[in-house]
Amino acid sequence: MRGMSRGIGILILAVCMAGGGFSQSAGGEIVSGTAEPHEPDLGVTIRCDAPGLKAGDKIPITFAVENLGGNVYNYLDRSYDRSGRIREYELRVVDADMNPVPDPYATKGAIIGGGLCNRSQLARGESFTKTIALNRWALVTKPGTYHVTGIYHSDTGSKLFTTPPIAVEILPRNDAEMAAHVADLSEKLALSQDGEARLDLAERLVYTCDPRAVPAIIELYYDPGNARFWAGVGIHYYIPPGQEVTDALIGAATKRGLDGGILTAIERVGTPEQTIKSLISISLAPEHPAAWAEGAWGAQNYPDDAFTPRLIEIAMNSNSGSPTRDPDTLTARWSAISPDISP
Repeated sequence: MRGMSRGIGILILAVCMAGGGFSQSAGGEIVSGTAEPHEPDLGVTIRCDAPGLKAGDKIPITFAVENLGGNVYNYLDRSYDRSGRIREYELRVVDADMNPVPDPYATKGAIIGGGLCNRSQLARGESFTKTIALNRWALVTKPGTYHVTGIYHSDTGSKLFTTPPIAVEILPRNDAEMAAHVADLSEKLALSQDGEARLDLAERLVYTCDPRAVPAIIELYYDPGNARFWAGVGIHYYIPPGQEVTDALIGAATKRGLDGGILTAIERVGTPEQTIKSLISISLAPEHPAAWAEGAWGAQNYPDDAFTPRLIEIAMNSNSGSPTRDPDTLTARWSAISPDISP
């Protein structure tokens, strides 16, 4: 049994190499800095510089941090985190009745965090600003007045700086306007070839929290660029769950195989194991080479003897010295070694 598990593990590795594997972020994780000899003395405020915001918009909140003390303040300067939000810049939100606005991460937890950063310094009297999307900390889906408080976590991790609250007015956007807004973002995302623009459009689309954004968000799973990050974040944290979402996820995987982490989303919506195994089989098929890696990992988590011939075929192809992804060639090879299995 141990030998069989080792053999399947080798097959999985070979399949991932053949299918291109999973993308990794460049650079290392956040490394904690050396503790300050003295606690920092900082002045921290927040502001919102974007007028005319409507429900479903990205809401920018800018932190301004000034060193008021006599010691140099050393801190990690970063502009993103793999979890979707930079935890040093915390935001808390209440509505006009002082009821807390739900945090999208509160009950579901955060996915892997960390990211690239620079070590920076602030001398006395110097300051810096950092703009954070309020949507990363609160599900602001309705019009109204919201009271926002910022909490800056110092680099030592032992001191918090809480800002005075500010009021942010969110204007209404009726259903027809929201439909047009989602359609506009979806179209721009589909047409854009610029990586940074696609990241921004994907983020804005997710913050609509509108089920009509699901087709465009699912398309991001099959995007080889960084914008695919927002597919998992959108489906898991922002788009309300429902049968429409489940059907769209399974429909995409049935047509194109598993890729970009869509298997995790399909698992989270409670998809039956047999359906998942069917999607794994589809993913391992010759015509879906981009899905081989995720299909192989799925085969490891949902073991079935029916997957073994196909895993062997992909591994043989990757080790042959002349690998091919031509669907006709692979289909012919697959049929020869496993005639009883269909994708």
